[in-house]
Amino acid sequence: MNRLIIICLLFFLQSGYGQVKDTLYGKVKELSSYVTFQDSSIQNTKLFSTEGDYGHYGFYSKEFALSRWRSWWYNTYFVHYINLKKSFNENGQLIDESWFYKNGSLVNRYKYVYDDKDRMISELEYSDYNPEEVDILNYGYKANGKLAVVLKTHIYNDYQRISLERLKYDIQDRIIRRDHINSKGEMSSSLIEYDSLKNVRKTFAYAEDRWISSGERSHTLEEYPEGMKFIQFVDSLNENENVVKRISYSERNYDNAVTPEQTSLYTYENGKLIKVVRIDDNDADYINTFKYDDKNRLTEEIRTFNDRDVPIHLNQYQYDESDQVTKLNYYDNGFGKSGPEVIIVDFEITYDDRDNWIEQKKIVNGKHLYTWRRDIEYWD
Repeated sequence: MNRLIIICLLFFLQSGYGQVKDTLYGKVKELSSYVTFQDSSIQNTKLFSTEGDYGHYGFYSKEFALSRWRSWWYNTYFVHYINLKKSFNENGQLIDESWFYKNGSLVNRYKYVYDDKDRMISELEYSDYNPEEVDILNYGYKANGKLAVVLKTHIYNDYQRISLERLKYDIQDRIIRRDHINSKGEMSSSLIEYDSLKNVRKTFAYAEDRWISSGERSHTLEEYPEGMKFIQFVDSLNENENVVKRISYSERNYDNAVTPEQTSLYTYENGKLIKVVRIDDNDADYINTFKYDDKNRLTEEIRTFNDRDVPIHLNQYQYDESDQVTKLNYYDNGFGKSGPEVIIVDFEITYDDRDNWIEQKKIVNGKHLYTWRRDIEYWD
């Protein structure tokens, strides 16, 4: 039960790892990034023991896998899983990327193509399930360099499925519409409206169906050929265009009713986010507060629930001169806990002669459990 509570808590925490610089200096030719386990009985955390190497969600996407890995590495005392290899051309552009399972077999491989303006124009994704299966993303741009269209082609043996995403901007180059059109010609859209006088931004979804009440606790999906527009978010912005208040609405408003689901309040100081308050529709308040050092690095993150004086979670961070985390004080007093849990995590970091880190040892309460390595090959 505690494992479930810990994992669920991660989805509420703000990401302190975002403060850590993911630096890579010099003319890198190849980069291999992977974790090794120092104790064979302690592996990456899973919700259920039957899950694969990449956990409950599996390998959802390369972006999600990397984000989740970094979040767990820097913000918790346990880890997820990572095993990837990247290749770069002499201009520093990523041209090839492969992800692997623990046994070394391929998860997915990606190839990237650029135009003479250094813009990515094609991305090819290969799956390990079938060598004849490939997803191709082609990117088109406006004259000013803004992304205008993404054409996705899914090829499986002799079968092809094509979908399209197109973006529309206002005169200030802000996205105001994003259309998704599938292979059947069906369209769903995201619409954004700006009210500069009131500093308000509204986000709507446009779809060709809606939920209709069919009983006291049941709903059915009704087709709506002409389409319908329903609200998702209302954001209030400050003078720096930071969101200071967001009202979130139900994903699908039953019978087209406007139903707020959550209100979030954001407080800033000197441009840094220092407090987030989330109020659910059941009046539960989740409060996150953040502290920074004189280098604007996150040093403390505190989470409280409703009016409890004692935090349900606290993270404290220390850094080295390269802004890498060297210590995490992890305090958990969340739901289901019989008492507060305090865990000290130390990170021992090794750098190469180009100032790139090549090894991080994660030491939990004095025991070295995990090592994150980066094998780097340079062009020069």
